[in-house]
Amino acid sequence: MATGFKLAVINLPAGDPEKLSGFYSTLLGIELTRSPTDETHSYSAPISEDGVYLSVKKKERSEEGILALFAVDNLENVVAAFQAAGGKLVSKHALPISPSVKEEYAKGYQKLYGPLDRAVPDTMGVSAVVVDPEGNRIGLMEIEEHAQVMFRVGARARAKGPSPEAVQAEAKNLERAFVSRRKP
Repeated sequence: MATGFKLAVINLPAGDPEKLSGFYSTLLGIELTRSPTDETHSYSAPISEDGVYLSVKKKERSEEGILALFAVDNLENVVAAFQAAGGKLVSKHALPISPSVKEEYAKGYQKLYGPLDRAVPDTMGVSAVVVDPEGNRIGLMEIEEHAQVMFRVGARARAKGPSPEAVQAEAKNLERAFVSRRKP
């Protein structure tokens, strides 16, 4: 049996992520900020005190729908349990942090959560998309220890974190740094 599931991200696919993120920013009264990576075009913001994020991501397939992503303690074990129960692995990929903003990421992290005990890794973790026997897509994420406090999971699940507003402000600083360093 797979254990340790915690809702971490609600992902909304969009043909125009920037436009849809603006819609949700206005509707919810929060600012969704650009992800600090060239790997994916997405915008996100925390929407609850317990570390759940709303993410608007570039739609990759026309039939793509809303995806709930759950933080898990051990991605390999959960994927294996999912497959043993009749589910299928669709994809697996890293959650990279762009090298161009690692310094700003570390500064923002330190301001929000305290000192990092090591250098910023290249990723925030690894994720997978699985499909259950009825065809429902579910996302799974094994989050690096340094990022667990953001999603309130793992060893840092009970750590007192900053308000969603403080997280948004630092995310906006990181977004500005990322956008200014992107290749034209």
